[in-house]
Amino acid sequence: MIEIMYAMMVWISSVSGLAVTEAPLYSPVYVNERVLKYLMNGCSNEKNRERCKALVDEKSNGNILGIYDQNTNNIYLNSIIRTWDKDIQNSILIHELVHYMQFENNVPYRCIGQLEKLAYEVQSKWLKKHGKRDVYKELNISPLWMIFTTSCDESETLWLVPPDSESTAK
Repeated sequence: MIEIMYAMMVWISSVSGLAVTEAPLYSPVYVNERVLKYLMNGCSNEKNRERCKALVDEKSNGNILGIYDQNTNNIYLNSIIRTWDKDIQNSILIHELVHYMQFENNVPYRCIGQLEKLAYEVQSKWLKKHGKRDVYKELNISPLWMIFTTSCDESETLWLVPPDSESTAK
């Protein structure tokens, strides 16, 4: 699987300009959406366990399909996608590999939304290359949700390195 991810990263580089780095050390881990919510909200380091427990106990709606955890360099994919069309499954892995490459390349960003924009663009290119519709149609993503997800609050800091690193700058 590592070799497949590396090949995907070479393709990502060809359409995004991100430099190819070493592939992640581990294959993606398939987990349920409750675990994805837990990871996405930083609960593995959370002091307020009650808030995290409430998040994890929420009903699963299938909206979270994957996460790249920059703290561990692991990619987590929603186990629900295992039954989906292989090209759509791979597009979700492509999306998370874009995030992996963004962090490996220390891409500056103001908020996660800026990183999401490129990931969705590359994912859409992958789907079209494999005879599918764009990511919005294949995953039933509303344009309004996409605007919200890829936007930044103007007051947010521009991170020249990931925010969990020692040094940050505007």
